Amino acid sequence: MEYIHVKNLEKYHPGYKDRTLQWAKIYINMADGDPDTEMIENEVDWARFVKIILLELRAQKPLPNNDNFWLRKGFDIKKRPMSLTLQMLQNFLEVVAKSLRREEKDKEKEEEKDKDIKSTDVDLYTLVFNTWNERMPWKINGITASRRRALNGRLKEPAFVDNYNTILTKILESDFLSGRKPTEGHGKWYASFDWIIKNDTNYQKILEGRYDNKETEQ
Repeated sequence: MEYIHVKNLEKYHPGYKDRTLQWAKIYINMADGDPDTEMIENEVDWARFVKIILLELRAQKPLPNNDNFWLRKGFDIKKRPMSLTLQMLQNFLEVVAKSLRREEKDKEKEEEKDKDIKSTDVDLYTLVFNTWNERMPWKINGITASRRRALNGRLKEPAFVDNYNTILTKILESDFLSGRKPTEGHGKWYASFDWIIKNDTNYQKILEGRYDNKETEQ
């Protein structure tokens, strides 16, 4: 059986195979300005494209390309055959031979753990590294294997990628995180790059304001 897969889905929805998502990311410039999407001439194909993105994100795997499946999902294939839609959306969808089973996905996940960062993420990795050295007083001197693995994990989290500059700003503004105001039990400590990327909670606490300066009563 053939399956339909949305190209670049992992790029725009990192980790969609590993957790249930509540939101789907669709870029505004797709509607006006993107050369490929402007070539989608049929409104039905536009609606189907958006729905296919949502269906694959929810299923966490490619979708079976057969009439029974499309009918169950509310596609009016009599009004417009799916073959025409797939032809129109060939720049966005691809036909794959099979839909990965859970055990196959788990195996792939294990194999990816020790691999270097994907080539599609290299620019983002460099941006994170360079931005830190440009903005922070304490610099990063080298890239260790453990640091690379930790950062790979954070780059899969939209909350980290989308708010990275905000994280750095809040560190610089915080007396505690910047080391300007030592606290009991910690001494003079500052938020290092390794501490920020260590897990998915440290930077979240920064975004939640846990380390913001407390206003004193006048």
